[in-house]
Amino acid sequence: MAHSVMALPCAILSTCFLTGCVLPTYSSNTRLAPLASTYFSNNLPLTNGPGPPTPFVVSENHAEVSAEPGTPVIRAQHSSEARLQIYSGEFQISSPDIDASAERLVAAVTALGGYLQSRSNVSVTVRVPSSHFQALVDQLDEIGTVGEKWIKTDDVTDQYQDLGLRLSVLDASRQRLLQLVERAANVDELLKLEEQLSKVTLEIESLKGNLKKLDSQITYSTVKVQFKRRSFAGLNHTSPFAWINRLGPEHVLSGFQMEADIGKAAIVSKWFTGRKPVDVPDGFVLLKSSRDELQAISPDDARVWYREFDVSNDASLDFWTKAVRTHLVEHQGCRLVDESEVSAENTMFKRRAHQMLLAASSDRGPLLHLLTISVKPRTLRPGHNTVQITEFTAPPELYEEYRGAVGLASDFPIAVRVQIEETGPMLLSTHP
Repeated sequence: MAHSVMALPCAILSTCFLTGCVLPTYSSNTRLAPLASTYFSNNLPLTNGPGPPTPFVVSENHAEVSAEPGTPVIRAQHSSEARLQIYSGEFQISSPDIDASAERLVAAVTALGGYLQSRSNVSVTVRVPSSHFQALVDQLDEIGTVGEKWIKTDDVTDQYQDLGLRLSVLDASRQRLLQLVERAANVDELLKLEEQLSKVTLEIESLKGNLKKLDSQITYSTVKVQFKRRSFAGLNHTSPFAWINRLGPEHVLSGFQMEADIGKAAIVSKWFTGRKPVDVPDGFVLLKSSRDELQAISPDDARVWYREFDVSNDASLDFWTKAVRTHLVEHQGCRLVDESEVSAENTMFKRRAHQMLLAASSDRGPLLHLLTISVKPRTLRPGHNTVQITEFTAPPELYEEYRGAVGLASDFPIAVRVQIEETGPMLLSTHP
């Protein structure tokens, strides 16, 4: 086929020499759009497959002009100031809930005018308008923890212009062949011209397909995301502060004494250890209590753990908040869903706390972990403060059921929220 196509110009020139016709000449400055559009306007509209159609556009003096409906045309030749670029990217994103993160990715792409191209279990490929490519890249941190990333930019200006020039030349040759067919002197000459016309038409269709593909890649960038499930299981990173290493859903799941205090011995023990530091939430049973600790559990395994830790008074609440957040998110693989500053209610002294809602995956499935941290001065021990931590861990489907009771039993209201999809435990969005 390639050998036959290369022989076409010679055959056409020979035919024109015999008939006295003149072929048009082309220079490097020839504008491509009018000739190409002459051909395309006689054919069906071009589309881009599963996503929204991407019509070709004529750019006159670097201003884009939309074609009439049903009349797709090719981009005109661009100057060096208007280069044609193809943007693409591949990213690895870790998330405790891959399905939820994939849904957030598709929602972000749709909001930017893009569409889903394909999806497997852990891989998602999307197309987004090239003008919004960077906007999507900037939002990936909200979808999960971005690991390895690969971004590529290809300048296809010369390739695009070369294809357009070749298409214009072939289209002019096709028009001339059509004229010669009408004036064929005999059957043999007609058959030869029709064979040449068929070859030119096939080459035109091939070039048109290549230009369509390039135009689609220029107009819509491709982003591939490979998701990886992120769990605190198996992570061994630690905080420089020993008490912080004892926080998180992993420890709440594994650190409980699963036998409630009952009997006379327990009553005597409570008399020596003091009353419980906070109330037991409604619907929970007390497992353990002392002056600085409380453990409680619901019948379906939602858990609350209150603890106090002695720390230096040199560090503020903001310092300990950042240290706890770093450990749980960066070291233990939790995902921060929402956080907020809260103030104590119904207390004698005004106190401030920081609240975080985190998502994590475990051997028991996805979990929501609510953590409230506050700092209280130690009046009897100058130079020391007490950090008070309340942790509430539950599967997503149980979180809202017990959230209110946990808030009522605490000095601090719950200011962070998460919407739960009715059809399953999928995290969708946070609310202030």
